Amino acid sequence: MKTIPHLRQLTEEVRAFERSGRYREAFEALAPIWNDISEFPNLTGLDELEQAEGLLRCGVVAGFLGRLDNSMDAQESSKNLLFKARDLFLKLNQTGGVVEAENWLAMAYLRKGEQREAETWIESSFSRDLSANKAARIESFIFYSLILMETGKYEDGLRFLRKVEPFIQSYDDDFFNGLFAANLGIILRNLDRLPEAMQMYSLAKHFYQKMDHVAYLATIENNLAVIYCYEGRYDLAHRAVNAALDLHIEAQDFSRYGFSFDTQASILLKEGRLDEALVSAEKGIEILRKTEFTEFLVETLYTKIKIQAAQNKLADCAITFSELADVIRPLQGTDRLKAKAKEFEKLIRGQMFSGVGLILTEKVIPGEELELELSPSLRNYSHFDAIWLKNDHLSGIGLKKGCLALTVDEKPADGDPVAVMGSANEVMCGYYHAGFGLVTISSDQVELEAFKAEEIKIVGKIVGFAEPHKSKNGKLPVSPVHH
Repeated sequence: MKTIPHLRQLTEEVRAFERSGRYREAFEALAPIWNDISEFPNLTGLDELEQAEGLLRCGVVAGFLGRLDNSMDAQESSKNLLFKARDLFLKLNQTGGVVEAENWLAMAYLRKGEQREAETWIESSFSRDLSANKAARIESFIFYSLILMETGKYEDGLRFLRKVEPFIQSYDDDFFNGLFAANLGIILRNLDRLPEAMQMYSLAKHFYQKMDHVAYLATIENNLAVIYCYEGRYDLAHRAVNAALDLHIEAQDFSRYGFSFDTQASILLKEGRLDEALVSAEKGIEILRKTEFTEFLVETLYTKIKIQAAQNKLADCAITFSELADVIRPLQGTDRLKAKAKEFEKLIRGQMFSGVGLILTEKVIPGEELELELSPSLRNYSHFDAIWLKNDHLSGIGLKKGCLALTVDEKPADGDPVAVMGSANEVMCGYYHAGFGLVTISSDQVELEAFKAEEIKIVGKIVGFAEPHKSKNGKLPVSPVHH
């Protein structure tokens, strides 16, 4: 008969392996009660609380094994074990155990791309009365920020992490500190706050090195590669992604190994090395097709589509999108598929009518081509019109005289910065206001002019701007407009 001290010692040993990324060793440590991912553990002789603890650790480890063995049913096994653990914890009124089980249920669904279910389980976890100074609740904070990231809610993610930061800092744990810094870094990167993102990645790397967490160190190298690519520092980007690939192999994390080929393909695409980019994307897709990490596969398929579009292989784009749709539809539903289809349509339309269209005013140097270095948040737009600004009417949001303002064909909301063209074909930039059949254009200082709606044409909503100075790669760096 197994004793309580033995099981407690076993589960603590397994938890330590999990927290250092040694998932294979965690599985091997569970051999006294569990050695087959498709089976339930042998819990004979244990009381109900011990059974719940054993089921919980087996469920967590099963989810991680999906990253190591390309098992296509690891997350289902994980969920089954976690549901059993949760039921026992509920029966025993063990709130901390219930919260931890629901946290990991959210992760099991998220790994499969089932974002709504992940949100449901993390919301259930938050509904439990558990203090913010408990490990399971800190875990909830980290996992919820990950869900917000995966669903593209970066502003919400930033607000949430700043709100819970004091609790995580006061808990003072290297593992949670590293996860917090890494997640915050990804959010900041997607909000174009690259220097701050780099600081967070450096901090996360510090904590992961202290823990010798090879799997998470690999993800940091991959994320650094993404930033270096954004900045046009391609040598550093390749060095970082190659380091990530090597570390993923060392950690035996084959799902993330496959996804790092997506990063490599994106770097090569940005360099214009299209044939090499396609090879890297296809390597990643081949690996990810054998895993449960559908979101990784979706993103890598979409990178392949972008490469094919750049090669002007539009028929191939359609074939690849068909596979992407088959992956999304059963797990993420029609809403996600419609959003991706709209993104695909923009990409293809942009390939057919790509680049900057109208360049208004006389400030462009004759014969000089205009190449843009877009910040990440602007890359969903495939076509811009551009206006060289001749005044400081929008200086309050960074658009000063001499800047290049980029507009898109998108309906403006009240207060949005826009460019409009009057009956004399003169362009005016300012803040948009409409009502009672009139359109008013205002500046940071004054109301400039009011027009009848039929008297003007809206050139476009201003979404980005560039200073008239090229970077080392000969392109104009474009920043997003924040207002």
